[in-house]
Amino acid sequence: MAVVIPLRNEDEHLGQLFSALSALQLDINDEIILVDDASTNALNLENQPALKAKVIRREAAKGSKKQALTLGINASTAPWVLCSDADCTHDPLWVETLRKCLIPGLRMLVGPVLTKQEAQNGWLNAITVYESACLWGISKQAIRWNTPILCSGANLCFRKSDWEDLGGYSSHLEHPSGDDVLLLRAFYDASPEGIEYCDIPEAVVLTEAPKTWDDWYRQRKRWASKTAHVQGWAQTLQALFVLLWMLAPLILLFWNPYALVVLWVLEVIWIQDESVRLKQEFSLLKYIVFRLVYPLFLVKLLWVKKQPWKP
Repeated sequence: MAVVIPLRNEDEHLGQLFSALSALQLDINDEIILVDDASTNALNLENQPALKAKVIRREAAKGSKKQALTLGINASTAPWVLCSDADCTHDPLWVETLRKCLIPGLRMLVGPVLTKQEAQNGWLNAITVYESACLWGISKQAIRWNTPILCSGANLCFRKSDWEDLGGYSSHLEHPSGDDVLLLRAFYDASPEGIEYCDIPEAVVLTEAPKTWDDWYRQRKRWASKTAHVQGWAQTLQALFVLLWMLAPLILLFWNPYALVVLWVLEVIWIQDESVRLKQEFSLLKYIVFRLVYPLFLVKLLWVKKQPWKP
């Protein structure tokens, strides 16, 4: 297994990243590949005695995350590639847990990505936590129905030979984002079979919530821009259903409050079960507030400009 992580100006996250990667339980043939994607800050990636990682530096300032990932993947010798991000933390059993899910015939494995629960960040953190829980529930259900639509590059595993057969990211290189969702679609278009998810607590990757509301809006705009390029009638209908479901509380609040209560009861049972099983805390009050205000945030996204993957 080759763990490939691109970095650009990630000074503040290097300490926790090195600690998490150093604690991973790895096989002798596993690799860790860090790709410095034209950082303007000098990142000290080599002098980490506890972390045996291969470091690659990309000098060109222009380009996308996909080009950095391509360098790392091409430099790997392992048959499987596991991608993640620098602002994430991982369970020591993360790699080993995903490895155990590599069944015969598998081509891509989608892992859960949830937001770290940090009380000091208040409602911004709470809303992002429940948003990530909902997105993971949608992601795995879509894969279960064999109509995958969502995944995160912070926890995405695929067979290197299949990636090479697709030409890497070449089919969607013109889109700066989408190293995850558009790659998922490319794998699905090549063959609908062999895409699964890993729903085990030790496979969870935790990512930091945006620090400000502006950061939250810009990040969601990037997400929306890449999912807009996903084609296929089944995925399009599914995306419309998800959007309608997300907006439902705003609609039902004025149209049928009783239906809204029923919706909330069903959702609370679902999300609470997901949270507890994946070892996340659940607050009924915070979830209800999340579902009331989240549709308003989605509407505001229409006025937020698109953003590159990193400044």
